[in-house]
Amino acid sequence: MIKRCIGVFGILFWTAIQGIVAQNSVLDVQIYHVQQGEELPQIIRKFKTCRAYLLALNPELKSTLAPDLSLIVPKASAMEKGDELSVDFVEHKVKRKETLFGIAQSYGLSLSDVQAYNPEVTAESLNKGDRLKIFTACTIPSPEQVQLIRDEWTNKMVTWHVVAVKETLWSLGHRYNMSMAELQELNPDLTQNLVVGQRLKVRGTALDSIGVGDPNFDYYAVQPKEGFFRLRQKFGLTKEEIVALNPNADEGLKLGMVLRLPKAVMSY
Repeated sequence: MIKRCIGVFGILFWTAIQGIVAQNSVLDVQIYHVQQGEELPQIIRKFKTCRAYLLALNPELKSTLAPDLSLIVPKASAMEKGDELSVDFVEHKVKRKETLFGIAQSYGLSLSDVQAYNPEVTAESLNKGDRLKIFTACTIPSPEQVQLIRDEWTNKMVTWHVVAVKETLWSLGHRYNMSMAELQELNPDLTQNLVVGQRLKVRGTALDSIGVGDPNFDYYAVQPKEGFFRLRQKFGLTKEEIVALNPNADEGLKLGMVLRLPKAVMSY
């Protein structure tokens, strides 16, 4: 009886440990910057992952990747020779009339996943009897895990912004919660005169563009040692009023932070 109890406890303990390990591995991520010419299957293979995982953490991901695009990826070393023989893979022997797309679907994967681990195979070259390596360890984070990861990492990601009509450096600083110095650091050749269609590197997630170009508002950069109390003395606006116009300010003010404020209060 005692041995049986110990055995059951051991199984439960092992199951709990495995769950913790799986949880930690899903949350263990890093930022990766896409290289010139890289395609999705190459990135899937490089980080030993799957398209569904990347899409969950990078909903803006497209099949065509732009150089310098930031992606949240697993924090793992690149695949090494022989990794395909691990327990994370199975071998599939191609049957008559099977296609790469159909094979991918039968394993709950995308075409990119199959191509990632079989780069030498194409839809045209696939033949009966070919042996494919199929990745079976595609772990998709839960919505709660996705939220946790993106809350921590989104502001570290660099993406491209295409300048629209009436946008200025100040309005972009406000939308992306970036100071002028931070924008200049990512775009060394940046000038005050933006051109519609111009591509700029930015960091983080953009706020809604509603209000851009509104003549009743202007932008203000937070000065050293300024907090909500000093801004209220300077502009007569409460913290709640400032946050209503600048949702990012809810987490606190920082030096150089760009705030959108009513022009009527800015004649100081």
